[in-house]
Amino acid sequence: MKNITLFICLNGVLCFCNATSSSFKWSKSYTLKAVLTVPAANLSEPYQVWLDGDTRKSRVDFYDGMDKLYRLWDDAEEKYFYYKIHPETTGNFRNKDVCHEVSADASETKTYAINTYLPVKKFKYSHNEIVNSIKAQKWIYEYSVTLEQKSVKIVYAVWVTFDNASPSKTATPVRYVYEMKLGDKLLDNFQHDYIYFDGNKPEVSLLQKPLGLPCGALRYTSFHEPIDPLVEFIEPLLESSRVTKAFDGFKTKHNKKYADENEHFKRMNIFRDNLRFINSLNRQHKSFSVGVNHLTDLNDEEISVFLGTKHTKTHDEPDEGSGGYNNDDDDDEGDDFEGADKSTFDWRDYGAITPVKDQTALCGACYAFTSAAVIESTAYIARGCKNLDEISVQAVVDCTWASPENKNQGNLGCSGGSYEYTLKWVSKWGVPLASEYGPYLAQEGRCHYKNMTKLVVIDGYSELQKKKHIIKKYIKTIGPVLAAIDSNLKSFTFYTGGIYNDPRCRTEGDFRNHGVILVGYGKEEDQEYWIVKNSFGVAWGEDGYMRIATKDNVCGVKNFPVGVNFVKNRIENCKSRGEFKPENVNDQNWLYF
Repeated sequence: MKNITLFICLNGVLCFCNATSSSFKWSKSYTLKAVLTVPAANLSEPYQVWLDGDTRKSRVDFYDGMDKLYRLWDDAEEKYFYYKIHPETTGNFRNKDVCHEVSADASETKTYAINTYLPVKKFKYSHNEIVNSIKAQKWIYEYSVTLEQKSVKIVYAVWVTFDNASPSKTATPVRYVYEMKLGDKLLDNFQHDYIYFDGNKPEVSLLQKPLGLPCGALRYTSFHEPIDPLVEFIEPLLESSRVTKAFDGFKTKHNKKYADENEHFKRMNIFRDNLRFINSLNRQHKSFSVGVNHLTDLNDEEISVFLGTKHTKTHDEPDEGSGGYNNDDDDDEGDDFEGADKSTFDWRDYGAITPVKDQTALCGACYAFTSAAVIESTAYIARGCKNLDEISVQAVVDCTWASPENKNQGNLGCSGGSYEYTLKWVSKWGVPLASEYGPYLAQEGRCHYKNMTKLVVIDGYSELQKKKHIIKKYIKTIGPVLAAIDSNLKSFTFYTGGIYNDPRCRTEGDFRNHGVILVGYGKEEDQEYWIVKNSFGVAWGEDGYMRIATKDNVCGVKNFPVGVNFVKNRIENCKSRGEFKPENVNDQNWLYF
């Protein structure tokens, strides 16, 4: 790095010298409101800053105060202390503020402290232009630096206005844009739009952490979440070492290996953008959390390969199928049997669910995984909870292709398919067991199911009404239900736990792109949810599962429910084995703030 003036403050804390900008200066104290936008991370985050340059105290609120950071200088100990305050819900308290404390020189954090949350460079005047309906001056600072053995160009641009009555040339920020380029390729980019700025000292009370709120020591377990999140978006290179360490840990945990240095560089940049999204969403403190998983080095296009569910028809009218399930719209929750409960039910408690599989990013075969999963579970239940045989996913990929004459009636191998067509095919021809047909290959193979000695043939399937109680009744009295949902959001991809209720997940329209199965339902406090089995592997979600809120039909779970039928059903013989407890619940390797 060159042409950046830095100096080391007490205790090794890195600070910017305000004198580095000879072109203009910022107010030593101020209050500002802004919106941070990071296009590659699909991130738009509002924040507010209060800073007192004399006392070296500051406060940053994210998402209208949902997440607060106090950075307070201690004259006696001559160092900064950070206090992070956010709401937390436990069994006894709902949305109660909690506080975590950490010092800037803690050995596991080594926090970089900047004495302004505005960019400080030797900017050069460029030109005047209108930004956010304001006539502003554009100032630029740029240089080249070597990162990961590559020469990249860094460009800082700020748009400012000046008070003509002030002779001090103190600027008011309008916009700040950062770009990092490798040739013509944009590697990193973010933007701050300032919607309010006051260059006076903030009130003292605003920089005092709430009285009577005890602050426990921060349990810092990784480099995934910075102590001071805004630093990364003022001077990104200060946080590059943290991102590198997080990426190294990610590679080790998920056994990631890349073909060459170019691929490694590409994946690290994708990882950084996804990590920014993860940290930002967790600062909203929703009823669910997101985190780093085995997909965090993939871009949106690559992740879309997982989403291979297609449909052969609309779902306006339920199709009873040959199973003849009673699909009437009544209020009956179904006959109770041993262990069943109207608010909570989980087929995992009965040993009816096979282990979670990983379809991998090489093959868009979610339709095959969901079809196989619902067949094997429902067959087991119909036998009175005996003989849980795993159905061959590979056979579904290999054998259920569309014919050349009618490409709309069949599947497309690793390019996606329809679970409705798959179930029709299985009801006619049957499907072999994985133990005989062979393992999943994550690619299309030669169909050889006619050589199999044992095939599972279903007696039909039922397309259920888009009603919660109908779906619950089917789950409890017949077995798991297939669902085609919207899973396009990053919040879905990086889900790690909690009750998923992202309002951006589409509920209506022709959006269904991913198949899952509903293995049960439950209730936590006043929030009901579906228990969803996915095919992204056990490193995803809650040991491969997700809980999706039933309210507002999040992700369209109720839009296309389908169940498998067997004429003979000995479900009355099923006995609960006790509450299901995952063996490998994901460790929360990022911070909740």
